[in-house]
Amino acid sequence: MEMETGEVWLELKKNFLATDAYGNYYINHPAAAFVHFGHWFGMGRPSPAWVEQLIALIGQETPALRAELCQRLRHFLPDFLAQDFYYDSPETNLRPPDEVSADVFAGYWTLLSYANEYENLVPPEPHWRDLLTRQIRRSRLYRLNLRYQKLEEADFSLLHTEQADFSFADLSRAVFIKSVIKNSNFHNAELNEANLYGAVWENAYLSFVNFQKARLSDCQLKGSIMHGANLKQAEAVGVDFRRCQADFANFVEADLSLSRFEQSNLSQSDFGQANLTKADLREARLDGASFKEANLYQANLQGVMAEETRWEAKNFQKADFRNTKLSKKIKQTLQNAGARVE
Repeated sequence: MEMETGEVWLELKKNFLATDAYGNYYINHPAAAFVHFGHWFGMGRPSPAWVEQLIALIGQETPALRAELCQRLRHFLPDFLAQDFYYDSPETNLRPPDEVSADVFAGYWTLLSYANEYENLVPPEPHWRDLLTRQIRRSRLYRLNLRYQKLEEADFSLLHTEQADFSFADLSRAVFIKSVIKNSNFHNAELNEANLYGAVWENAYLSFVNFQKARLSDCQLKGSIMHGANLKQAEAVGVDFRRCQADFANFVEADLSLSRFEQSNLSQSDFGQANLTKADLREARLDGASFKEANLYQANLQGVMAEETRWEAKNFQKADFRNTKLSKKIKQTLQNAGARVE
């Protein structure tokens, strides 16, 4: 039976912040600490509504209390990882061990991460970082919070989560192959050289994300906000960018062949030297965008909005500009370059 959110929060503060007459914490041993998390979460993970209530309660506390509680909880992380977050009791023994571990970790990490402000909680040792990544991947946390965390080269393949917060995280060279991360926040995250092959990140907040040299092929980013994102030299073949807000983005030297940009806002974005072979940009907004030295072979640009767009591509062969409002001069230039304008 799920405990009341307020009851768990009060018990947590009472047990983990209490000190003796000399200022020493009563709970210092990992085993004594873990009993509480096993008791709270060992028989099942909190519901989404419970998590939302907990986040609200944490937010009402003073920064000083949150910081103290964060330091208390993070102190036990390596020991908890070493025992795989498994809580052994007569009741939990009736459940699959992996489920018990995943649920206890979910409760612990939610408490720890939302008490945290800007600190990196990931242990520096690769062994502990890999164990933490494994727990995150298998636990499928609701409202996963990895804000400001340093997880370079972490393996998040097949991760499933939603409404997660990866903002300001360092995910350089991380692996997200075929992950499903919907409605999540990656604002200002470092994802340079990351591998997102086949990932589904629809409706994500990707403003100012650094995707330089990232592998995004077959990724689904439909409906995402990508204002100011950097995709320079990214491998993005067959990506679904439909209805994205990708204004002021950097696509320089990116391979965007076969990608879909229908109805996306690409205003002021730079496609210099990008490969847009057979890309679909129908009804996209391209005002002020630059295509200097880009390859637009067989690209579909029907009905695009293109005020002050800089059409200086190196290859317009078989590009389709029908139903697009262009000046007679630009139409003639495009037609002479092998594009279809009528």
